[in-house]
Amino acid sequence: MSFHPKHAFLSLSLLILAACGSSGGSSTATCTGDNVTTACTNTYNIRFDAANQKTGRSSFTLTVKNHDGNGVSGATVTLLPWMRMATMNHASVVDSVTDNGDGTYTCVVYYLMSSSMGGQSMGTWDMGVTVNGESATFTPVEVGMPMGETVKVNLSLNSDQYSKMGTATTRTWSLFKESVNANGVMKVVVTTVESMSNFPKVATGATLTDATGGSWTVDSLVVELSTDKATWLTATENGDGHFTVMGLTGLADGVASNVYVKLTVNGYPYTTDGANGNGANDYQTFVVIPGAMGAGM
Repeated sequence: MSFHPKHAFLSLSLLILAACGSSGGSSTATCTGDNVTTACTNTYNIRFDAANQKTGRSSFTLTVKNHDGNGVSGATVTLLPWMRMATMNHASVVDSVTDNGDGTYTCVVYYLMSSSMGGQSMGTWDMGVTVNGESATFTPVEVGMPMGETVKVNLSLNSDQYSKMGTATTRTWSLFKESVNANGVMKVVVTTVESMSNFPKVATGATLTDATGGSWTVDSLVVELSTDKATWLTATENGDGHFTVMGLTGLADGVASNVYVKLTVNGYPYTTDGANGNGANDYQTFVVIPGAMGAGM
């Protein structure tokens, strides 16, 4: 059989076409991403719609499509909010990822801090997104400061310590306002820190790690709220770090009010300064405005 250069050209063309079609997935040539609002992985086009992110509770939508443009539902989606600062980096609290069944996913996170304060940059927030094991990073994510309300308060106990990069450090417990209304219903989320990359929500039964690497169990977790510091209402634990209290008095739409909160873990009251409770340091104060944007409910 004689050989002809034309045959070699055709054979090479067929090999190239076969190679292009044998990768097991769609080509990424149809996906262009700026990693601010859109990103590409080997299999997916991901859109990040995250306007008006603020310290505390923020929600955003992810749209996941394959490279043919079809929405992908039923995916395993995980998040990693990550703050890059001059002297340290840290994660934040991830609350939930809800599959809407149409290729969109509603995500809720609780940011520990804003991107800037008083005109001074505090660092840069990134949002890491993993879809079925394929990762993308969106940056920068502008996180603003809440106006007129307290969205996060901190309490601690000096004997409750964790290892911060090898140093025993008093553990901060952050309570976030989830929502509040004029009917006297307020929801909060209880979180803490295990490491700079792990800020978990905490529920009764959770296991935490102390400064020596040993583990301990949160056998009891009590959240109490009040509007007058005289009558304290015990919040109902809803699971996964979420608590709800009903019956708060003196709340009105559009009016700033103080809501005081106590945290007791395994029978020990946590305080504003980590010292033993003395009646003046064993509560924190939320300033809330029912009916304001972001008040929820």
